[in-house]
Amino acid sequence: MKMRELHDTINEYYARTGGDPRDLGIAYGVYPSVGDCYYILHHYDSYIYGYRDERGGDNVIGQSSDPMDIVYEVIKNQIAQVATDYELHHRVYWQDFRRVLFQKRLELMRLVDEQFYLRLQEEINEILKNAPYTDYDSPHADAILQYITTLKKIIKDQHYHKRKLCIRSINTIYNKIQSPYSPALADFLTIKIQELLIQVRKNGVDFQKYSYFQELEDVLNKYLEVKKQSE
Repeated sequence: MKMRELHDTINEYYARTGGDPRDLGIAYGVYPSVGDCYYILHHYDSYIYGYRDERGGDNVIGQSSDPMDIVYEVIKNQIAQVATDYELHHRVYWQDFRRVLFQKRLELMRLVDEQFYLRLQEEINEILKNAPYTDYDSPHADAILQYITTLKKIIKDQHYHKRKLCIRSINTIYNKIQSPYSPALADFLTIKIQELLIQVRKNGVDFQKYSYFQELEDVLNKYLEVKKQSE
């Protein structure tokens, strides 16, 4: 397959996903003189698909004597980028992020070519065989959200015992959830607790008088500080 034909095939296949082929940014037949650029070379009997980074480093993504293997690698790489962006905007917080990511990759690849779809599905199955999905502990999340909902309903009331019980329960579960295996869930619940404490302050609750609110805020701030230090 000549380089021009390879170029046209890649553009045609990528357009099937709804993407603009101009976004591919591939240099065909020449090694890029500047960084941050993908390239495809034909060297003897092999086609080489690679990426030159901003520092001039060379990363070979795929190499094959079959040009359709290169088409597959290009489309797979581009779809992975699109799916990653999609997952970030459609994240399910107590679920392994790869569920949405892989589903989107397969959905897009099926628009391109059935054989490519089956090939990607096989690769993903192999990944999951070695590293199965690890969903977060949703009962903990459900419990915290339920306590927050209850607490919001009784903030203005004089049910001090009920308020204290809710806050202490949130505090206990929130401490349990702050573990390395569920950072996305911890971040999500952190936002919900921040919103809760803002509402509590707006309703004029004195944190010094009702120290259990201050205890929750202290745990929240401690988590944010640890998170900041780890970044």
